[in-house]
Amino acid sequence: MRCAQAPRQGLEELAALQPELAALPQDVRAPLLAARDAIGAGFQLHAGDLQGGVELARNALRFAELDDDPRTLLRATNALAEGLMQLGHLAEARGYLQEGLAHGRARGVRDVEIVRLYGNLAALGFYSGHPARALEPLSRALELATELGDDRRRALMLGNFGNLYGQLGEHERALDSHRRCAELLRAQGARGQLANSLHNVGVELDRLGRSEEALEVYAESLALRGGEGDAAAMAKTELDRAFALVHLERLDEAETAIERALAINRETGCRVQEARALTSLGNLEYERKRYREAIARFEESRALVRAAGERGPFTGNELGLLEAHLALGDTARVLELLVECEPLLAGGLPPARAAELCDLGVRASEAAGLPERALGYAKRRIELMLELHASDARRTTENLQGMHQIELLRQRERDQARVRADLEALVAERTRQLVEANDQLEARVDELVRAELARSRLEEELRQAQKMDAIGRLAGGVAHDFNNLLTVILGRGELLLEELPEGHPGHDSLREILEAASRAARLTVQLLAFGRKQALRPTRLDVGRVLTELERLLDRLLGERIFVDVVEERAGGGPLVVQADRGQLDQVLINLAINARDAMPEGGRLEFRATRIRLPDPRVTTPVPLPPGDYVRLRVSDTGTGMDDRVRERAFEPFFTTKEPGKGTGLGLSTVHGIVHQSGGTVRVESAPGRGTTVEVLLPCAAGVVEAKAPEARVRPVQRAACVLIVEDDEGLRRMMREGLSRRGYQVREAPDGLAALGLVEGADAVICDRVLPKLGGLEVLAQVRTTHPDLPFLLISGHPSEDDSEAALGVRFLAKPFKLEALARVLQELLA
Repeated sequence: MRCAQAPRQGLEELAALQPELAALPQDVRAPLLAARDAIGAGFQLHAGDLQGGVELARNALRFAELDDDPRTLLRATNALAEGLMQLGHLAEARGYLQEGLAHGRARGVRDVEIVRLYGNLAALGFYSGHPARALEPLSRALELATELGDDRRRALMLGNFGNLYGQLGEHERALDSHRRCAELLRAQGARGQLANSLHNVGVELDRLGRSEEALEVYAESLALRGGEGDAAAMAKTELDRAFALVHLERLDEAETAIERALAINRETGCRVQEARALTSLGNLEYERKRYREAIARFEESRALVRAAGERGPFTGNELGLLEAHLALGDTARVLELLVECEPLLAGGLPPARAAELCDLGVRASEAAGLPERALGYAKRRIELMLELHASDARRTTENLQGMHQIELLRQRERDQARVRADLEALVAERTRQLVEANDQLEARVDELVRAELARSRLEEELRQAQKMDAIGRLAGGVAHDFNNLLTVILGRGELLLEELPEGHPGHDSLREILEAASRAARLTVQLLAFGRKQALRPTRLDVGRVLTELERLLDRLLGERIFVDVVEERAGGGPLVVQADRGQLDQVLINLAINARDAMPEGGRLEFRATRIRLPDPRVTTPVPLPPGDYVRLRVSDTGTGMDDRVRERAFEPFFTTKEPGKGTGLGLSTVHGIVHQSGGTVRVESAPGRGTTVEVLLPCAAGVVEAKAPEARVRPVQRAACVLIVEDDEGLRRMMREGLSRRGYQVREAPDGLAALGLVEGADAVICDRVLPKLGGLEVLAQVRTTHPDLPFLLISGHPSEDDSEAALGVRFLAKPFKLEALARVLQELLA
């Protein structure tokens, strides 16, 4: 209540000035009205009247434009943007902030209002869910606040930097920023703001596992408030302090802290915060395995939230309530609560929380003996996890870009500091020697500049290599997870297809689903090839067939404005066959297509032309000499901007690029060069400005023909009930394989990890084992099984195959994920034959 009194009092005092302002002449009254409304807008926003504050800010903006008062205009712009952001009108707020900055630059204004404009632009990044976008405006705000000597604003920006690093997962940097903020506020004697800053320091210490230190900082924060500070902030500190106590397993002290927070929120009448404290108590009771007491707390919290009009029935207490009832075996109550939460699964929850809810639905439905309902929840959970993986990938990529920008800024600051120090030392030293040492000074400066440029270039190349490695790891990791999911989808689809008669209405739809899943599996192969996580297996490839199969992907990749032509010239009548790894050849073609697309921003034509030639041929020049013989020549031509001689000569250098920062890595053509040379060929470029580019790839022709895949025979039912042990840590995949093999007449045993598998080997007729497992890996399981059962058939499976996963290297049969049940059954039949 005390916090709201000051804004109201300020508004009353401004209203009392109205008669005096009305008596003034028009030319004097306009700037005063602008100033009054700009200040009043700030008061109303602090008092919680967002609509009133926005309207006053608009009035102030109009008066300031009439009087051409830049500083009042900027103050009104900041107030208006802050109100619009709180109302959720982010695009409109961004427009006003950008106009304000343009106006300030045009007038040469550099004061606290410009700092506020940059700070509000940074806040937009947080509001819109893209924290990495807050980096640049925060850096500019901090730089200007430092230049102005405004320590209060510097502290505010350092606190915002701490929040930014925390959201990006850089908790050490977040802790450093919050501590620097606290030092500045301590020097200013700002007790309330210092208490808030110390609270943030405690949160980051607890996240870093330093909970004892966090408790000391929380205690100082509470002591600074002295029992008279912001009640909501005190309650929040008590709750976060309780989390640190729980991490230290001091549960009784944690309960006392939560009870204090609960008492504060009850006294202030803040029902939502009271509900959150009750939820924390419920979680604490759950940790103690006192499930009935936990349920009572969660129900009380739930009632408060509903009374306060919060969104839907779902808050943080709902999952705890479901878990507690499930722990008591009350599946009927869990199913009732899940029905209440059904509307939120249709779009009212973040994917991660909705997936948790579906997981509880699976467990409760299975416990209640409702397999169909469990299957429904499982399918929805798979859909949510796919959505979550995609959003995590996008967010991770954006965060990686943000952290890369942070590193560049920090490196620039260090470079500037070092250069300044070196120059000052040089000036001091050479000033004493005056004219006679001038030549030595110039030589030294030149040497330092060259060394600095060389070091900066090497550091940039290292950063580019690290970024590409990180993206490759990300691509490989995503493909690995997708392989498990796709194996379950393919297997479950096959099982459903077996149950549906040929004329069933859903039969064709299910076949299309399986075909789409198979296409997705082929995409994961490309992801693994990009991340260099795929075992490389050179085979005889028909270049014409490869181009035809890749054409559809290129159409989607390049967009509608680029027309793709594929031409295969068979002068000798036979196919164009080379010996190469399919994944590497795809990567060569995709890299060349992407380079061509970037060279045709307005659209154009891209041609792939393959033909056979014989070397030596006087009409063909190659950058390096090739042995005589038959070669496949692949020419990739575009109608783009082309390259001059200087750029063409450096085209294959690693990290060399003509694209703007953030638009390319400079590794595309160097990767093409490396792959082609590893395959025994060569590559060259023809280009001129305005006349497009042609990249010519020569690969040796391979002897023989590409073998056509023989149609796969249907797997026959087993003649006896063979016992198969399945060792797989993914529960959904394990269940799918168990059901599929059981339908085919096998007896199935299951183990979720390698250690558990060793106790189930006895009596098994075959083992199906994942390559990567908890506790004991697949190869270790194989080694131990071989010591006791040397002739036992063994099949290794993996969704992340490596160079060493060939059957010859492993000494056993190997099957890569994703696979179909039919393929698994066929391999198993061969092993048992």
